[in-house]
Amino acid sequence: MKPIYVFLVPVLAAMLLFPSLPVAAQEQPSLTGDALRAPISLQTHAIRGSNMPARYQPSAFMAGHVAVQVVFVESDGTIEPSREDWTAEQMSAVTAQITTALTWWHDRLPDAHLSFDVSTQVAATGYEPVTHGLDGEHLWIGDTLSHMGYPGKDYFEQAYAADDALRHARGADWATTLFVANSAHDDDGRFADGLFGYAYVNGPFMVLTSNAGPYGTSKMASVVTHEMGHIFGALDQYASAATPCTEQSGYLNVANTNSQYNNCGTHNPSIMQDALPSYENKQIDDTALGQLGYRDADGDHILDPVDTAPNVQVEWAQSGTARPMVSGQAIDQPLPSIRQATVTINHIDRVEYRVNGGAWMWLPAADGSYSDASEAISVTLPLYDGQYAV
Repeated sequence: MKPIYVFLVPVLAAMLLFPSLPVAAQEQPSLTGDALRAPISLQTHAIRGSNMPARYQPSAFMAGHVAVQVVFVESDGTIEPSREDWTAEQMSAVTAQITTALTWWHDRLPDAHLSFDVSTQVAATGYEPVTHGLDGEHLWIGDTLSHMGYPGKDYFEQAYAADDALRHARGADWATTLFVANSAHDDDGRFADGLFGYAYVNGPFMVLTSNAGPYGTSKMASVVTHEMGHIFGALDQYASAATPCTEQSGYLNVANTNSQYNNCGTHNPSIMQDALPSYENKQIDDTALGQLGYRDADGDHILDPVDTAPNVQVEWAQSGTARPMVSGQAIDQPLPSIRQATVTINHIDRVEYRVNGGAWMWLPAADGSYSDASEAISVTLPLYDGQYAV
């Protein structure tokens, strides 16, 4: 994988930028109802013949190069009154928290070889996002994506298109979008229905308020870390989420056996269970790791979803005494997934051949470069006298 650089921004004093929100001393900030499912089934959408991620699979498992687009949603007052306005200092503080959350994942999953490519932008909407609840997200998210240049029949189609464009623009394996609604002047830092952070399992986006509800901007990183787990397939484990022990998720279709709902039997600390303490103590359990695709069954430090092998199919053609032609295709064979479309992020690096056990020679890719999980190959061999093994 080529090196990708994460640009960190200075951490600013969040309490000076966003009002502190009162939390009772005995109250532990908690998320609730924050794992959602997009209406488009990944299983019903075929992917390209190359077996690489396509539009409706923006974040199948957590490994490789991830492009993250942070969108600061700015109400412009054209549809309803605007009461929040972003400042450069506020955006810097939020971006710093998001970047810190991504670094948390990078440090926890060394065999995933994660690299996060973070970009930010301000995008307008005629709505004031923080005044709406989940039932109104389609209004401002759809409008925001339209202002960003992604029209569509519904806001999920728009979001998938935005992720897909981001992935291609950044040359990434995966992509996701974080919509941040300014809540600086909101009494509780929440949306109208009480939510303050949530994400769609396996994408295409997550939503946050700038105060992260009772967490406050200074502890937003713990919320973002939890939500990023959802983006890559991990489920909620806290009891009030009512996630059954048997519910399966992720590319590896792993059951949620550490759920605290209905006494699943284990109580292993995890970022998907208690966001703030587990974030601070750097804890994630095996159930969540499996749902993220972080499993290495053979112990070779190559994760199962990327521990694949290519298959080479060749055809020979020769007419009379003409030089023989070899053509075909090299295709990486993805690890099958029960729950999602089968996919790989591995690329064919090169195809080599040799004659009669001689030196290996590099075959040029038919399209000029090796950059995909499926590559056509073609070569005209020298005209040899006699029989040879290729």
